[in-house]
Amino acid sequence: MFNNFPLLLEKKIYLFAFSLILFFIASIGPPNVQVLHIFETFKIPELIKLYNESESFFRMPDTRTRFILYFISILTFLSIIFLPSKSTKDISHNRIIRVLIYIFLLTILSTNSLYNYSAILLILYSIYYLIFYSSRQYTKKEIILMSSYFILYFIPFVHALYFHTSLSETDNYLRFLLVIPLYILIREIDLDIYEFMNILYISSIVIGITAFYFLLTDNLTQLRGFTSSSTIFGNISFLFAMMSILSFNYYIKFNKNYLLPSLAILLSLFAWTLTASRGPLIALIFISIFYLLKYPKISFKVLFPRVFIILMLFITTLIIFSNIPNRISQAYYSTYNYVFDDKSHTWKQKDSLIPRYIIWEGSAIMIKKNTFTGVGLNNFNLELNKLITNKSIPPVRNDLNNPTAGMNHAHNQYLDIFAKTGIFGFLSLLFFLIMNFYNFKDGLKHKNEDCEYFAMIGLTIIIVYSSYMFTHTILSHQQSTLFMTVLLTIISGLMTNKINNKKQI
Repeated sequence: MFNNFPLLLEKKIYLFAFSLILFFIASIGPPNVQVLHIFETFKIPELIKLYNESESFFRMPDTRTRFILYFISILTFLSIIFLPSKSTKDISHNRIIRVLIYIFLLTILSTNSLYNYSAILLILYSIYYLIFYSSRQYTKKEIILMSSYFILYFIPFVHALYFHTSLSETDNYLRFLLVIPLYILIREIDLDIYEFMNILYISSIVIGITAFYFLLTDNLTQLRGFTSSSTIFGNISFLFAMMSILSFNYYIKFNKNYLLPSLAILLSLFAWTLTASRGPLIALIFISIFYLLKYPKISFKVLFPRVFIILMLFITTLIIFSNIPNRISQAYYSTYNYVFDDKSHTWKQKDSLIPRYIIWEGSAIMIKKNTFTGVGLNNFNLELNKLITNKSIPPVRNDLNNPTAGMNHAHNQYLDIFAKTGIFGFLSLLFFLIMNFYNFKDGLKHKNEDCEYFAMIGLTIIIVYSSYMFTHTILSHQQSTLFMTVLLTIISGLMTNKINNKKQI
C-alpha cells in the first residue's frame, strides 16, 4: 500500500507529526486548568467542552511536565533538519519560492497583510521541503548560524519557567525558529543577482509610490502607511534605499538603463524622509564608517567618487527639506532644557527623546537589580510603574492614571531584552547579530561577484538593524521582526547557494 504513496515512506513526516502532537499537548489548556489527565484518560468530549468554554485554549509550557514534553518536541523537530530525504529535487521549487519572495518584498509596505500571507506560505512550503526534499549536508558555520536563530527563539520558553509569560509575548520570537526551514530551502534556490536586483528596485519604487499615496490622502505629519508606526515604515524604506544604492554599480553591468535604479533610490529615500524617522541616520553613519574604513576597495567599486558625492548631496537635500531637521532640533532643545534647566517633559510633546531617556534610565535600573533573571517579558510596564512610584525615575507621562504611558518595551532592543530576560537573553541577541555579521563577512572572501553581492547586502542588513536596535525595539513589533528574520534568511540562503555552486564548478 505504501509503495503507491511514496511520500508516506518518508520517515521525517512521522517525526514531524510526533513533534506537533507533543507540542500541542505541552501547550493545550487554559491557564490554571489541569488538562493532562484528559489525555491520559482519553476524555475527548471534556476536551471539546473545555475548548468551547475557554477564552484562551493554549498556554505556555510553563510547568516542569509541560516543558519536558515541549523540549522533546523541539528536539524531534530539530532532528528532522539533519536527516536526509528520500525524494529527488523538483525544479518547481524554484518557481514557487521565487514568486513568494517577490510578493513578500513587493508588499511589505504597500499592503496591509499580503506580505504576511506570503511569509506564511514561504514558511509552510519550507517545512514541506524540509521533510521531503532537504539534505543533511551543512557546514559547521551553517550549523552555528542556525543555532543562533534557535537560541534566540528558545530563551523566552526557558524564561517562562520562572516568570509568567503570555503566548503573545513570545509570538515574535517564534519567527526565529520558523525561518530555519526557510533558510534550508532558500539555499537550494537558484536566483541570480540581476533577477534579485530587479525585484529589489521594483519593490523600492512601489514603496515610494505607496508613500506618495499616503502623503496625498493622510494628514499625519509622520507617514506610517500600513504599518503601526512611522518608525517601522521609515526603517524598512531606508533599508530598501541602502540596498538599492549598493546594487547600483552591479546592476549597470547587466543593464545600462539608469532609470530603474535611479527611480528606486529616489523614491525609497523619499518614502523614508516623509516619515521623519531619525533612527536611520545612525544606521547611515555606521554603514558609511564600516565600508569606507573596513572595505574601501568595495566602497569605491560600488560607489565610485563621483556617484558618491552626487548621492550624498541628494540625500542631504532630501533631509534638509524633510521634517527630520525640525525633529532633531526639538530633541536638542528639549534635552538641553531637561538636563540643564530641570524642566519637566511629557509624552504629549512632539519630541519623544526625553520620555525615551526616562524609559532607558528605568531599564538600566531593572538590569542592575535583575542582571541574571530579568523582570520577565510580561512585567516591563509593571516594573516601570514601580520605579515611578518609588521616585527612582520621573513619570513618562504627566498622568496620575497612566504615568508609564503604557510602555511595555524599552525603545531600545539591547536594553529591552536585557531588562526582560537577563544577561542570557542579552547574550543570545548579541550571538545572533555577531553570527549573522560573521556569516556575511566570511562571504566576502569568496572571489565570486554573486557571493560578494549577497554578502554585501547581508552585511548592510545586519548593520542597519543593529543600528535600529538603539532606538527601536524590533522584537516588540511583528512587522519589524518578520521583515528582519525573513530578509536575513533569504539573503543568507542565496549567498550559500552561490558559494555551493562555485565549489561544484
